[in-house]
Formats: sequence, structure tokens, C-alpha cells
Amino acid sequence: MIDLSRRKFFGHSAALASLVAAGIPNLSFAQAATDKRLVVIVLRGAMDGLHMMPAYGDRHYYRSRPKIAVPKPGEQGGALDLNGYFGLHPKLGKLLPLYKAGDMAIIPAIATGYRERSHFDGQTVLESGTTNMAGTLSGWLNRALSNETTGHGPKGLALGKNVPLLLRGPSDVMSWAQDNLPDLEEEFLNDMAKLFVKDPLFSENLERGRSKTFSAPKNMMTSGKSLRSLNNFLEGTQAAGMILAQDRSPRIAVVDMLGFDTHYGQIPRMDVLFDALADGIMMLRKKLSKHWDKTTILVISEFGRTVAENGSQGTDHGRGGMSMLLGGTVGGGRVAGDWPGLSEKGLHEGRELKAAISYEALFKSVLISHLGLPRNFVEDVVFPQSRATKPIEGLFKT
Repeated sequence: MIDLSRRKFFGHSAALASLVAAGIPNLSFAQAATDKRLVVIVLRGAMDGLHMMPAYGDRHYYRSRPKIAVPKPGEQGGALDLNGYFGLHPKLGKLLPLYKAGDMAIIPAIATGYRERSHFDGQTVLESGTTNMAGTLSGWLNRALSNETTGHGPKGLALGKNVPLLLRGPSDVMSWAQDNLPDLEEEFLNDMAKLFVKDPLFSENLERGRSKTFSAPKNMMTSGKSLRSLNNFLEGTQAAGMILAQDRSPRIAVVDMLGFDTHYGQIPRMDVLFDALADGIMMLRKKLSKHWDKTTILVISEFGRTVAENGSQGTDHGRGGMSMLLGGTVGGGRVAGDWPGLSEKGLHEGRELKAAISYEALFKSVLISHLGLPRNFVEDVVFPQSRATKPIEGLFKT
């Protein structure tokens, strides 16, 4: 793995093209056999798909969320209409032209085979491509890079101090990271609280510290930690776009975005998160402009959230989530896949959206239809014993 720090990258960005052409070892950007680009954005914390794409045409949506529902199109702060039933959150409005141009598709009610509610395990299954928790040494995207047709040298790019499981494995990848220390996620603090529950001194100080960061939703996204997290994402998308835009470079990048565990104060938090997500995607669009017709951006999260809001004006861990595909390769301008609805029949255990489509089917479509990997290779090596799960048809332009 090659480590390309933020200081090193931006300090030499003006000479990047010449260094790449000269084959400098520390900047070993490989020319893959495919000219297609793929950027995977992982929204960590279980993003609420019904907040991203509110089903304003379903009366159960507003009954379930009397305080946090996104208003209907035409109302103040209302959703941006997509098809007369679904809307796009207004803070994602920068993406609406991509949707209208056919360069964006949204896949609702999607989930992995994982059926519990742990962020750690949910992300492990999402990235490893298997529900076998004992067999998670490599990620499905790294296994996809092992196909000999993808060229030699570093083929993937991880944005962050730690290479995510998605890109871990035998295939060479490079990493880009900022110089500052990583932030702690709320899930980690929850685990710490459980571990030291019988230690009153530790518990008291932990809660005091958390209250300064997490208990004031209106101020949360202006805290130093939260701003660093957003800056990390925005600078990561900028770096990904700049590196993947080079003629001799990796073709695949993974970018993390934190903060989507919205158990409370969901509206102000998601406003800022969605605004930054849209900015990051549009940054990729700008940096990859000459390659846009060869680019796919895949947005994923470990699982969805409850249909009904909780008492803290947030939502809790659920099942069916939401995914997005963007890029010049995407057969978009539509909501793709099945929709179970928000009536009692459409809910799992009366509380969360049913999973109508599997992430595995979506990932297979990306690898086969976008990157052009052989279907037998995808089903035998990347997702072994998965032939019963068919790739989603028609997601990409032909």
C-alpha cells in the first residue's frame, strides 16, 4: 500500500502529472486496463433514506414523522419533486440537475444480508460482501481488483488514515490521508459507555464530555470535531477527483463520510451533512469532468433507520436503506428497484422499511455492467456462492 499524505499530495500537486509520467515509485499511479472510474462513498452511521428521499406521496410518511418529516414540494423547506411520489431533500438540490439529465438513479429499500443493528457488524458485512463474520479478511472491492484484466500496480485509492475493509486484501491500493488525527465516532463512545457502565466516575465524565459534542443538535455540526469530519470528506473528494482524473492513476477510490447515526436532532444534523455530501459529489463531478462519461459514483450505508421518529426527534436503527448511483455512465433520471411502501404490510416488525433489494445485486451490477468484469469471476471470486442473486438490470447506459 502506498501512503500519500495530504501534505505530500498538495505540496507536489503542480508537478503531479510529470511525476506520474516519470514513474516515481512513491507515486505509482497504475494504468488499469479499463478507463472507467468508480468512486464509492460510504455514509457511516446508517443514513436515513427516508430523509434523503422522502416518500411524500405516502400518507404514512407524515403520520410516522409528525416532527421531522421533510415538507411536501412547494411548501417552505419542501422536498424537490422527483416523480410525483418521491422527493429529494432540498439540501441535496445541487444534485437535482444530474437526476434530470439522467446521470443519477436512486435505489430505495436496499440492504445487505445482515439483520441485526450493530454499526460495526453492519459495515463489516457491507464491505466484505459476506454475512460470514469469520471470513472478513478482505473486501469485495479489493477482490474485484484481483481480476487480471484490471492491470498492474496500485489499482485502488483509499481516502483516509485507515484503509477501509472494502479495499483491504491482496490487491495493491494506495492511500491518501490528512495529517490530523481521526475523529471518534459516536458508536465507539456508546461501546465505551457499556464497557464502563459500573464505573460511576468514568461514566459521569464520559457523559459530560459527550454532552458538549452530541447533546446539542443545533450546535453539533459547528463543533471542531464535526467541522473536521466534514472537511476531511470534502478534501477527500477533491483529492479523489484530482488523482483519478490523471491518465496514469488508480481508477477506483473509496471515501468515508461520518455522522449519520441520527438518534436525535436529525433535521439540523442532516441539513449540514446533506449539504456537504452534495458539495463533495459536485467536486468529483468538476474534477472528473473530462472523464464524467466514464465515471460512476456509488453511495452506500450499512443499513437504514426506523420509519417512525423517536422521542428525540431522530430515528433509530432499522433495515431497508437507500443508495445512489451518479455519473455519466448511469441510466438515471429515475427511482430504480422495488418499493414495499410504508403501510403496515411494507414494514418489517412494524417499525422499519422492508429490504426489497440486496446490496449484493447492486454491487454485482456495478462490477459487471460498469467495470466490465466477467460475470463468472464476480460470482465465483468476488461474491462466492451468490448465483441466486441476480445483478440489477438497466442501471447503466448501453
